[in-house]
Amino acid sequence: MIYINGYIQELYASSEASFDSSGRPIKSEVCEGELIPCMLRSSVDDKKGEYKDGGYSRYAYEVHMQPYVIGAKRVRLYRLDKSIVGEFVVQSWNTASILNFTQVFVG
Repeated sequence: MIYINGYIQELYASSEASFDSSGRPIKSEVCEGELIPCMLRSSVDDKKGEYKDGGYSRYAYEVHMQPYVIGAKRVRLYRLDKSIVGEFVVQSWNTASILNFTQVFVG
């Protein structure tokens, strides 16, 4: 059984040609999947990120949910009250069939 403390939502870019009449790219529309109940766990949360003029916070999450195939490259994470945590790139995912859950790493 998974302790539900949030939601994950897959984000897909539309696959239509996205160029105007001059050949310049047009921003593609984002297609949002359904909210899937999950357990969010922070795996990285620090202020060690650095760039030339300062620093930034780094975040990465481990997500556990019922068995599911992740097909998107980006996901959006929500807290249980449906407030947004952020948008992340899917680093990897695998399904533990014996334990009956899917583990997703996002960062």
